[in-house]
Amino acid sequence: MKNIDIPDGVEKIGQSAFSGCPLESINIPNTVKKIERYAFLSHRITTLEIPSSVETIEDQAFASNKKFRYLKNLILNEGLKIIGKDAFKSCLIEEVVIPSSLTFLDKNAFNDNMDSEKNVIKVKVYTYNKEHLKFEQSKHHEIILKDVNLENLKTEIEKAKTIKNFDKYIYSDENIKSDFDKILKDCEEALNNPISQKNIDILTKALSESLSKLNGVKPSNPEEKPEDELITTLIDPKTNISVSGKRLLDFILVVEKINGEDFLAFKGKDVSIFDISFVNKITNEKVKIKDGDYTVSIPREKGKTVNKVYYIDKKGNLEEKTFTQNEKSIIFKTGHFSMYAVEYKKGNNEKDKIIDKDKVIDKNKTNKKLPKTNISSNSILVPTLLGIASIIIKRKNISN
Repeated sequence: MKNIDIPDGVEKIGQSAFSGCPLESINIPNTVKKIERYAFLSHRITTLEIPSSVETIEDQAFASNKKFRYLKNLILNEGLKIIGKDAFKSCLIEEVVIPSSLTFLDKNAFNDNMDSEKNVIKVKVYTYNKEHLKFEQSKHHEIILKDVNLENLKTEIEKAKTIKNFDKYIYSDENIKSDFDKILKDCEEALNNPISQKNIDILTKALSESLSKLNGVKPSNPEEKPEDELITTLIDPKTNISVSGKRLLDFILVVEKINGEDFLAFKGKDVSIFDISFVNKITNEKVKIKDGDYTVSIPREKGKTVNKVYYIDKKGNLEEKTFTQNEKSIIFKTGHFSMYAVEYKKGNNEKDKIIDKDKVIDKNKTNKKLPKTNISSNSILVPTLLGIASIIIKRKNISN
């Protein structure tokens, strides 16, 4: 038996499974997680690739007989974590790149390897992970930190970031944009923590291909975009002020509270002033949104009644707005944004009213009830005056 394909679905190649078999090639599926000790002892494989699913290679799993050394080319993929003692003993491996995922490398993993001239050598073990320099020193191999060329990836990332501000990205299919955003994120993470040159090259190519797939074309009438018909509500977290309307998907609501004393028109009044604006989600730059039909909701101060709502233009002129209010909010419509003022009533708020059983009576009214009688003082006054008048008339008749 010289060649073998391990079936898909196999997760473990057991101890001594193919020990002593003069195998020249093997195909290990991407389902195998563990290769146990002596699994391929005394093989005759010249090139071997370990798939990314394999996490552990145990002792002497691919060791060769000293008389029959064949393994020269070894490819270890990301995902591998452990390489045991004498795992690749007595081979012809001169150099190998270990994956950044590796957490343990036995000091005798590459014991007794020779070069093409049959001289025992110290295997050059290349890595992109600085932590691997902390592995136990070995007389059989030396760990060499390898630099990763990131220039091509940096170039592609800059291209990707720039294109996000253009129609080709903005009007692309949402699924294409989503794939593009994910690849860009992976590339940015790899830039900060490169795994290997191979991984960097793969990501660079993927980002380049994703860029080429962007197919956005600005419609002749951008107003007809379906998403523009959706009503979006933006909320400012500091003030809980909200704005609802169309074409707000790309923006963030920003509200600043302004000192009312800066405006002579509001001197001595109970007023709250808010500067309402928007910034672009991507660039974080302040933008002027298109005039439209927007609904603004401002939290109402507890215990107060709103008297008026004003729009304040850039020159400080006031424009009174029609509004409604409930226990929690003040709501009004507007077509543009700048500063808005909420003026509360003075001396006529909820605290100026008293409750008598089920009736609400204003303190400022003069029609008071007499104590205990529950009868209005005016209702007693009328018959009393009529009585006095009748007595005066009778006396006049007697005198005549």
